[in-house]
Amino acid sequence: MTRTALAVIAAATILSESNALASDHYFFFREDSKRGGGPLLEVGAFESTGVTVEEFGNAGGFTTIELTPSPLPFASLDLSSVQPLKHSQWYLGRAIATTPVATMAVVRYANDVVVFPPIQQTAATRFIIPVGDLSDGASLIIGNPGGDPLIVFVAWANSITQVLVPATSVVELPLSVSNTTYEVFSEGVAGTQLPFVAGLAVNTEKGGNQLTMLAPPQ
Repeated sequence: MTRTALAVIAAATILSESNALASDHYFFFREDSKRGGGPLLEVGAFESTGVTVEEFGNAGGFTTIELTPSPLPFASLDLSSVQPLKHSQWYLGRAIATTPVATMAVVRYANDVVVFPPIQQTAATRFIIPVGDLSDGASLIIGNPGGDPLIVFVAWANSITQVLVPATSVVELPLSVSNTTYEVFSEGVAGTQLPFVAGLAVNTEKGGNQLTMLAPPQ
């Protein structure tokens, strides 16, 4: 079974167990060089609804798409149609259903698909990330959906570094130490912990990235 098929099955499983709060998703995306434009945001639900899509970065932008039965409600949006995308830059977006129904969101590239579960499964103040082989390179992608700057600490072995993530922005931090576990946690400018989202982008042999959305430890 392909990785795409497994991702779709996982998304369906999560969606079937969701409640009305599962209608809000943060997602990372970047230009799809294979398609020559933006990747596709695809949203599904059990009931028809509209979805407001907000993109952060550059000038930002909003749009609303309607999910139409096919037979279950579905909609697709080229993310470069909301705002122009700069080459190799990561962006943060948010998709919110206009009615309280459970939804699931994926971002589809020409050669990959990334599942973005509801925010209660992705937004947190602390993550741990085991990282093995880094021979092809990998980066930590940190997104701050809040309206205030965020300090994110990244700790591993006996080292620690901090990254300032501006409001509604994304920072990419290359990882250099393999076969270790990274701890990532936040602190707001007032000293309080604030939720953020994170992903691990692993470089591929063909020069692309394979992104995995991180889930907080349970």
